Amino acid sequence: MTAAVPDDTLRDIYSRETAAHVATVRGYLARESQLSEPHELPEDVHRACHTLSGSSKMAQARHGIRLAEPLDHWLRRAYGSGLGLGSEDLRLLGTA
Repeated sequence: MTAAVPDDTLRDIYSRETAAHVATVRGYLARESQLSEPHELPEDVHRACHTLSGSSKMAQARHGIRLAEPLDHWLRRAYGSGLGLGSEDLRLLGTA
């Protein structure tokens, strides 16, 4: 019975952190959807997606990994290029 406590604790932490990172991305999408492209990708959004990928792996959350890992890879490249995102990219990010 005590073995389940760390798993429950980890799931709770993962859930709270995921909600905070998703809120960061949703706030960005709400702001940027009103603006013309290119849409600058700020560090906090890049970091939120990167952390979602890492925390999903740590928590062994398969569905989170499937979504967050490719998203992290894509946004890491977009952030590094400094070119920003197009409106179609914003829609894709919102869907993910």
